[in-house]
Amino acid sequence: MQRAARRLEAIAAELKDVDTSNLSGDEWLLVRAQIGNLTADFNEGVADVDRILGTTGGQSRILRYFQLRLGEVVTKDELSGVAGIYEWARRVRELRMDQGWAIQSAVTRSDLRTGEYVLTKDHPDEALAHSWSVARSMRNLRTVGGVASPRVRLLEYLKVLYPESADSEQLEYVAGTAAQFVRCMDELLDEGWQIVTGSDDGISTEKTYRLASLERII
Repeated sequence: MQRAARRLEAIAAELKDVDTSNLSGDEWLLVRAQIGNLTADFNEGVADVDRILGTTGGQSRILRYFQLRLGEVVTKDELSGVAGIYEWARRVRELRMDQGWAIQSAVTRSDLRTGEYVLTKDHPDEALAHSWSVARSMRNLRTVGGVASPRVRLLEYLKVLYPESADSEQLEYVAGTAAQFVRCMDELLDEGWQIVTGSDDGISTEKTYRLASLERII
């Protein structure tokens, strides 16, 4: 910990000594390079503490932090600091998609801003893990002509889950992109498919979608 603290002090001192009134672009690159060296040493000091306390593994640290903040909003900056790796967002997705942890984001909840997350349950959700497993299958759904269109994939996904709901993150994943998801949902509604959203009750903040019936209105 002392090592990490000293490196933070060194980074602050390095920045404090920069004369911005006469600083050139090349000189700033040299400063950034030195900060990079100090930051790497700082990260190694933090890693030493992780090894001593047994808090190794970015994903396990993220999960434990979510559990400590159960039901509370945590930010991407907090998660980045806890993870200590650049791919912290990927680890969050893995917790949700692979293990079924109910981690909400701005994609799945209307009351959250981009970069905000909430763990809503203190245990993995088997239904969530299953729906993500189905989503992976539907994303690669094939027909005689090759991979099925985004509209077909979305409809088949909702049919398989019926009468349960899917959230917007899962549907975007199945469709391929957020834009394709929105376009295809509009097409399905125009075709007479009865799709109920989580906001229809005027209370829920979750962005969920489900088929009200396996038959469409013609």
